[in-house]
Order: sequence, then C-alpha cells, then structure tokens
Amino acid sequence: MEFSYEFIEKLKEKLNGELPGRAAHLEMNPLHFNPNFPKLSPDETSHQTAVLVLLFPNSKNKLCVLLTLRSDTLKNHSGEISFPGGHLEGNEDFAQAALRETFEEVGIPSEKLNIIGKLSPFYALPSDSFIQPIVGYTEHEENLSLNPDEVQEAIIVPIEDLLNPDNLDKKVIERGQQRIQIPYWKVHPNRPLWGATAMIMNELLAIIRNLV
Repeated sequence: MEFSYEFIEKLKEKLNGELPGRAAHLEMNPLHFNPNFPKLSPDETSHQTAVLVLLFPNSKNKLCVLLTLRSDTLKNHSGEISFPGGHLEGNEDFAQAALRETFEEVGIPSEKLNIIGKLSPFYALPSDSFIQPIVGYTEHEENLSLNPDEVQEAIIVPIEDLLNPDNLDKKVIERGQQRIQIPYWKVHPNRPLWGATAMIMNELLAIIRNLV
C-alpha cells in the first residue's frame, strides 16, 4: 500500500466523521474481558494521556506506521510495543501532548508533524489511563533519536503488513484459574503487538480498509 497525499486527504475526512470505535477495539480485545470493555469514560482520577499514530512513506513509498518498544525500566507497560505518547502536562491539549512526547521519545520535532485528526478515545485499565489517539503524518521517513530512558527500539511497520491476516495470531496465557486468549500482530521477533495499542491500531485499520 503506497503513501499518497490523496490517501491522506481521504483519511483526514474519515477521521473527522463517524468512527468505528468500540466495535473495532473489541476485535483485538483479550477474550476473557467483559464485552463492555474498554469503557470510554474515565474516572476523575484517571490519567489523561495522548498518543501519536504517525504515518509516513518509507524509502519505497510504502505507507508505514511508527511504533516504539518501551524501556524495560518504565513503571507502566514496560517492554511493550506502543505508540509514542504520554500524560498531559500543564494546560496542554491532547495534540500538544502527543507532539511533545513524540519529540521527547524519538526526536521528531513538532514542525515536521502534520496532524490530520484523531481516533476514538480509549480507556486502558492496567494503567488507569484515558488515552486520546492523535493521527498525523510526515512527508518522509524522519531520522530518529531515541530517548533510552523511555524507548529501546523504534519499530516501523508497513500498513499492508498489518492488513495481512497472516500476521495475526493468538496467544493463550494463564492467570490464576483463567485461560486468556489474546489476539496480537507479529511485527517484532520477540514482542507481540497487543493490548491497548493493538485495539487502537485496529480502529485505524478499519478506517483504512474502507479507503482501499
């Protein structure tokens, strides 16, 4: 799937319309959870968090998305695949926080990032975070400067790989008396793309499928 400005404009239009939301999230939901999960309204004490879903063309003009492998020393979601992002600071809005965190984590300055919309808000239970995904793009693949305190690896994934069902799998884990079946994407040799990041990603893919 190739990058084009025509595609970006069509995606922007879709992002500003009715979104797939919970239906897309639940397709990548661990199967032991209540079907009402994820909840879309945070508690007053929940963390306000923004992530950037960053699209760009690689050297072959393939449409790609940027993911990060979080540091193993972080308090929350350590060693997991995620989007760049973090908690809001001061009087920031979600877009400002997403841009700041992206610069802090991978070194892309905000002036090179073009915001085109947002996906549905999402509540991540393990970290008690209300997450607003912001969608943006760069005109080419940027040079990255990773912050080792937060990111141990950048993962660049072609969108066509995520659309390929051969790259989807399921893992069964046991927690106490429960056997939990978790869907995930195979985008990294050692770490699965699952959980909140996968559920957010699946909403983006649901939109893209209607554009191709």
